[in-house]
Amino acid sequence: MQHQEIRDTGMELQELLRGCEKSDQTAQAALYNLSKDGVMQICRRYCKNEEQANQVFKETFFTVFNSLKSRPADKAFEEWLKDQVISTALEILQRNKQEYKIVSTANAQNTGFYSDSIDDRELMQSMESVDVLKGIQALSPAYRVVVNLHLVDNFSFRKIAEKLDVAEATIQMNFEKA
Repeated sequence: MQHQEIRDTGMELQELLRGCEKSDQTAQAALYNLSKDGVMQICRRYCKNEEQANQVFKETFFTVFNSLKSRPADKAFEEWLKDQVISTALEILQRNKQEYKIVSTANAQNTGFYSDSIDDRELMQSMESVDVLKGIQALSPAYRVVVNLHLVDNFSFRKIAEKLDVAEATIQMNFEKA
C-alpha cells in the first residue's frame, strides 16, 4: 500500500497513529479513510468474492485498532497493516476448512510448470486488471493464497510453508498447478 496524504484532518500519519492508540474517533476515521482502498484491494486478492472480502476487511480493521499499541516500532505502518490484512485473510480461509485445502502430495517433485517468461513488474501491472483479479478469485482458495503470497507479496516458498504449516514441496506444487 502506498502512503497517501491526509488532507481532511491535516494530520500526519504518526499523529494519526498516536490518536488511534488513544481511541480518538477522528484519528480512527482518518486512518480508516486513508487505508481502506489499499486494504480492500488486498482483501479482494485473497478472497473468492466480495462478501468474503468484506469479512476480512472488517476483521482487519477490528484487529488493527485493537492491536495498534503493540505494533513493532521498527516496522513501517503500511507494512504492518499489510501483514494484518494477509494474516486475517489466511485465518478466515483456514477457519472454513472445507473450502480451504492445501493439496498435499507426499513426495512432490518440481515438474517445472512455472515459466519465467513474464517478469514481476509485468505481472504487477497486469494485477491491476479486473480480469486478472477475477481470474485469481476463480482459483481454489489454496491456489489463490499461494499465488498471492508468492507472486504478489513476495513470500518465499519456505516462508509460505511455515505460515501455512505444510511442506515446502506442497507449496511449490500448488503454485505450479495454479
